[in-house]
Amino acid sequence: METSKAQEALRIARELARDAKSATDLHNAFFGIGGKLAELFPRREEREAFAKTPEYQEIVRLRAALPQQDKAAS
Repeated sequence: METSKAQEALRIARELARDAKSATDLHNAFFGIGGKLAELFPRREEREAFAKTPEYQEIVRLRAALPQQDKAAS
């Protein structure tokens, strides 16, 4: 795993977390369809390797620290 790419992912996630109103917002912006994760790590093997890094764990922690989005009434 290229360390600088993982560090760049964490830097981007921190920026997204500053603007996110909820954990769901950060998740969608970083992990969702068209999100930064696929942009930085386009191949599955790259994403799997990134998921084993300390930077990934910090991104998960950032997401967990944000408030949960209320579920929409059905």
